[in-house]
Order: sequence, then C-alpha cells, then structure tokens
Amino acid sequence: MSWRAIARKDVQDARRSYWLWGLTVVLSGVLSIVPVLMMIGLIQFSQPQDGPAVTTDFYLGIMLEILVFLVPIVAIVLAYASITDERDSGSLKLLLSLPHSRLDVVEGKTVGRWVVVTVAILIAFVVAAVALLATPLEFALGNYVGFALLTAVLGLAFVGLSVGFSAAADTSRQAMIGTVTMFVLFSLVWGRFVDGLRSLLANNTGLGPETLVPLDLFVRILNPTQAYRTLALSLFSGDPLAARVSLVGGGGLQGQFTRMGFAQTLGESVPFYLSDPAVAFVLVFWAVAIPLAGYWVFEDADL
Repeated sequence: MSWRAIARKDVQDARRSYWLWGLTVVLSGVLSIVPVLMMIGLIQFSQPQDGPAVTTDFYLGIMLEILVFLVPIVAIVLAYASITDERDSGSLKLLLSLPHSRLDVVEGKTVGRWVVVTVAILIAFVVAAVALLATPLEFALGNYVGFALLTAVLGLAFVGLSVGFSAAADTSRQAMIGTVTMFVLFSLVWGRFVDGLRSLLANNTGLGPETLVPLDLFVRILNPTQAYRTLALSLFSGDPLAARVSLVGGGGLQGQFTRMGFAQTLGESVPFYLSDPAVAFVLVFWAVAIPLAGYWVFEDADL
C-alpha cells in the first residue's frame, strides 16, 4: 500500500531532524527529573515500615499532570505542518504525481508522525525507568508499561488532529492556528464549558442528577486530554468510577463534596458509555475522525 511508503519516508526524514531528537531529550529530561532528584537526595523518600510499599504509580501520578499538557504540544510541533510544508514547497505535487492518492498522503503522514512521536515517548520512558531503578520506589512494571502505551495513544490522538488540520489548511500558519486553538480549548476551556452546560440544563430543564451527572461526565471524556487522564487514573486505581468522578469538582472541600455527589448518583458502577473501553474509543476517534475530515477538504483542494 502506498501510504506505507509515505509513512516510511516520513520516519526516515524525521531521524535526521533536530526536532525529533530535541523533543526526545526534553521528554526524557522531564520524565527523569523526579527520580534523579530522589537519587541525589534533594527529594527525601523512604518506604513505610508498615503497610503497602509505595510503587512507581506514585511517580506516574505526578507525571500524568505534566504529560497531559506536554505530549499534545510535542505531537502538534511534529505534525501540524506535515502536509502544508510539502504543499508550500511544491513537493506535494511531485508526491501526488507518483502512484499515491491524497488519502494515501493523509494516512501515511498520520502513521509516520505517530511513529515519530511514539519513539520519542518510549525512549523517554525507558530513560526514566533506568533512573527509577535507583530509587526506593517499588517498580510496578505492568502499570508503567500500560501508562507508557496510553501516553503513546494520547500522542496518536493529537497527531491525528494535527495532520487533519494540516490537510485542510492552505498554509502552515493556518494549520498551526487551528491545532493550537483546539489545544487551548481542550486544556483551558472545556471544563468550564461543561460546568456551564450542566448549570444551564439544571436551571432551565426538568432534568435531574440521574441524567445530568452521566451527561456531564460523558461530555468531559469527549476531550482527549481528559479521556487520557481518567484512563490513567483507572489504570493506577483499578476503579473506573473513582477515575471518572475525579474529572469534576476541583480542589478543596467543595470539590470533594461534588465528587461524592457524582459517585452516589452513579451508584456502584459506571454505565457502558463511561467505561474504560468507551473512553479509549474517544482517543482513537480523534486519531481517525479528524484526519478523515481533513482529507474530505484536502480531496477537493486546488494545489
């Protein structure tokens, strides 16, 4: 399939890019800073004498709040101009003169850039794992590997989003504005929007908590960063219900009461549309749907 040739060339070109290795170093440094500080004694830590040992899940919980912002930025930087750069330089016309369709270009760029982002992520996790072995934390290998793979899926979601905008845009500037706008929406606006939507429905409709609570959580997990966060928490705790309600309330006592109210409304389990497989589907959806939407525009574009 010709998309494979495009993806292979994309990966080969990335191997010679300073961007790939520079971002890999940044990711490795961010993931390694906590265990390195523990190793040199700037962070004091010892295992408790009684009770369960503290595992690397504690460290991953700290990294989760950093990676939920950092990984989308890495994916956007590496993928937002994946098609527009070739369009601006004229090499896209040459590429399409070969036996490649426009769909092949979108598919190949998505797969190729995701491989590049995944390589950077996995190298960073390997480097951090080596550093963690020298700390008192008990290494929870299964959760560590699962979290690394989940982080790669978050990268895939934002690579798909970036390539989709790059396919639909006329210039790299337009693609960058589109992807950065979506990142800001997901990172800073989405939660407030959902809070406002819940308040609006509660004040102007007859809907009760039994409807508003699952609706609130469902809209929240449509955000790929929140889907990633709650899947990671579910991985660490083994409790999907607690992981879902962790998305609401914020800090402080009021936040705790809000989460308790949500948990009581949902009962002892989450509905299927809030289950781990459903949330994982959200991440895959962003990776597939946005490139296809970008292709739909790109297919009729005048190059």
